[in-house]
Amino acid sequence: MSAAASVMLGSLLLFVPLVAAGPFGVTAHGGAQDGHVFLMEGMLLVGSPDQEGRPGYVLTDERRTVSLPDDLSPYRQLTASCDRDATRQLSPPVSSTSGRRAVAWVEGDLDEDSRAELVVLEADPVPVGSLLPYAPLHLILYSGGQRVGEQPLDMTVFPCELAVAEVDGDPHSELVFGWLSAGGSGVTRGATVFELLSSD
Repeated sequence: MSAAASVMLGSLLLFVPLVAAGPFGVTAHGGAQDGHVFLMEGMLLVGSPDQEGRPGYVLTDERRTVSLPDDLSPYRQLTASCDRDATRQLSPPVSSTSGRRAVAWVEGDLDEDSRAELVVLEADPVPVGSLLPYAPLHLILYSGGQRVGEQPLDMTVFPCELAVAEVDGDPHSELVFGWLSAGGSGVTRGATVFELLSSD
């Protein structure tokens, strides 16, 4: 591996989150220090456009290292706005769980039945004594207007956005969660890709 490739890979962080049992399974997860997440139907990129060589990778279960395109305008940036101060409170088309805030939501067909599912990301209150305002997060799944599943996320991140898109080359759409993590080593932005296991 060249020295340039070693430097590039050093700034790209790949790890797998712990996700409790629920309606979703993780198919891909990763981030980039001082980077962002860029989504276009059929393509999910994670990388650092401000670094030399624009290092990045295509985020699927088999990551392919790339240089980010010079023109990212066709892509939606999923990590442009994140809930870093734990104050975001959105109004999805359903009521939030008592005591929680809705911090992201999206509608899309995740089970290929031509009907859109609704996924809401909810945040608990920030635990007392936390050094940073990280809040426990939960994915809530609605199908046909009914709440059909909940899944806590064991991830210490600030939520950014949710999206539904096909990103791994199969005909099914995935749920994409853009997030930010901050600490002593700096800011890392990344994404977790979920597939719907069951909507029952």
